[in-house]
Amino acid sequence: MPLLGTCIMCLFVVYIYMISTSAVAMKDGKDVYESISKDQWLVQIQRHHDFSSIRRGILVCVFDAMIPMAASLVLELRALGNTDLIQMYHCNGELSAASHRILYMLDARLEIVDVCKDFVASGRLPAAKANDFRSFWLKPLALVHTRLAEVILLDADDLLFHDPSQLWQTPGYKETGTVFFYDREVAKAEYLNNWSVHRFQRMLNLHVLVDTFEYAQFHLMKRPSKYLERTLAWNKHSAHEQDSSVVVVNKGATSSVAMDVLYHLVMHTRYTLDFSYGDKELFWLAFELAQVPYSYIFNPYVNHDMSSLQDPAARVAELVAAIPTHVSRQRKRSKPLTTPEDAANPDGFWPQECLYKRGSEAMRPQDVRAIERRIHSAMRIAMIQQRELALDKLKKKH
Repeated sequence: MPLLGTCIMCLFVVYIYMISTSAVAMKDGKDVYESISKDQWLVQIQRHHDFSSIRRGILVCVFDAMIPMAASLVLELRALGNTDLIQMYHCNGELSAASHRILYMLDARLEIVDVCKDFVASGRLPAAKANDFRSFWLKPLALVHTRLAEVILLDADDLLFHDPSQLWQTPGYKETGTVFFYDREVAKAEYLNNWSVHRFQRMLNLHVLVDTFEYAQFHLMKRPSKYLERTLAWNKHSAHEQDSSVVVVNKGATSSVAMDVLYHLVMHTRYTLDFSYGDKELFWLAFELAQVPYSYIFNPYVNHDMSSLQDPAARVAELVAAIPTHVSRQRKRSKPLTTPEDAANPDGFWPQECLYKRGSEAMRPQDVRAIERRIHSAMRIAMIQQRELALDKLKKKH
């Protein structure tokens, strides 16, 4: 397998070189595209790889605009020593042929899955609803669908400083088959902490969800856990509980009821009750409502966005200059100290994304270098993607 990976990377380099050298002499690009389209070895890689026996891997949900971040995430995972299968999930043909080529050329242990087409074909997803999952709602659906037993769900724009497979060795994972991460504490009346009218009473959305969930459908009785009753959201102190940029689940070691409940939440409940900002709360709540044990650990979360390719060098310089020198320090989850986005707040108006008055600690130099490496990788892949998309347009034109 290492030899195959080396061969693929060599072919990738030769492929890029051939395009760049041929493009100088081309008149309308048609000859270049036709030579590229004959590279059927890409199709053969997809056709002959059999990953059906693999039971552990990493799952990332993607669409065309996220390919630079997703592909650079693959490079970063391999640089950190990770060798697990990586599944790239998308919805209803959301990935272009160019994106398929980039991903398959990049890594030999990579699989692309269109979960929406599979679920529509099997009758588990109405065709009229399929495009509803071209969003962050795709992630719960992907977790239900994947044949992998041990799964690490990652966001394409995650910044990693260690091989995430270490999470499979944590005590909480070994005990419960899950690792969940807390989101920031936000003292706002929205999502879990927003109000709904239920049985002529004004109740928190989280309370409504727990009170109205169809337990009998899953052969369960209402039985909220002691942990739930201690959460900040249950006690009106936070709009959010879970951050879903990293979610670790052992589907083989936990009750299948949790996956059935997750499917129900994403297919039905989220349409009737606005309890979650996207997919983020569905994972822990699926386990809570299914009465299956789950575990949380602390997370330091950092996120960056890449948007412009008008001047790649300038954009890289801008992103590198914005790399933080400090991050919020590690601490125990606790009640928020002040209210965000409130003009009447004596502390002033500040975005809810900020961990205000929570302290800070310096970033390690190697973590700063890792972010810089990721920025450069993502920008290079974005430039390759733009060229590939342009070549696809030439094919349609001719």
